[in-house]
Amino acid sequence: MTLHVFLISDFSLIHDGISALFKVENQNIELIGTSTLFAQAIDDIGEMQIDVILLDIDSEPDEVSVLINRLQTIVKAKILLLTRLNNIELQDMAILQGAHGVLRKDTTAGQLLSAIKKVAEGEIWLDRAATGRIFVEFSRTKNKSTDLNADGMDLLTKREREIIIYIVNSNSSSKVIANDLKISESTLRNHLTTIYEKLGVANRHGLLSYAFENNLINNHPSNPNL
Repeated sequence: MTLHVFLISDFSLIHDGISALFKVENQNIELIGTSTLFAQAIDDIGEMQIDVILLDIDSEPDEVSVLINRLQTIVKAKILLLTRLNNIELQDMAILQGAHGVLRKDTTAGQLLSAIKKVAEGEIWLDRAATGRIFVEFSRTKNKSTDLNADGMDLLTKREREIIIYIVNSNSSSKVIANDLKISESTLRNHLTTIYEKLGVANRHGLLSYAFENNLINNHPSNPNL
């Protein structure tokens, strides 16, 4: 299956470089559209089938929260941020707002391709330090109590517990996880849907927060390569 990517950046070299990379690498990733202006991108992406949006946040760092929220109301695509800034607060806020990962612009081609694939599968692309910071913030702002979370664990089957522990401590894709657990990807998705309902979380962001609060994570990074 080909992944469809849309790029929003006001830096023309990024457009040219990413387009050339996808063509050369030929890893079933296609750049189906680009825009130098966010407002224009909003008009363009409405009718597109997009898997991942690459959003360059350097031109409008003060508007990142607004941009992410606006994109989420229009498309179901995952959002992967690109930046050259070392603004930790900005990056963490973007993840808490719903972005699925952050990449430095000096990242390697291999890391960019890997990040796109993993984010498209619903995974979160973060470095070790960011993972810890964001878990703490999730814990601080979470409305539900730890006791309620513990009750949620009691609702899980043994298999569902195994899946949670595997996912939060693994850097593997959904396909690899399903293979290791000897189940199909569709079965894994069904398990995750049930798990989310039982724990009262909406997505993998919530699952990671839950795992952190209940000591299910072994301090593994979501991505050790960054």
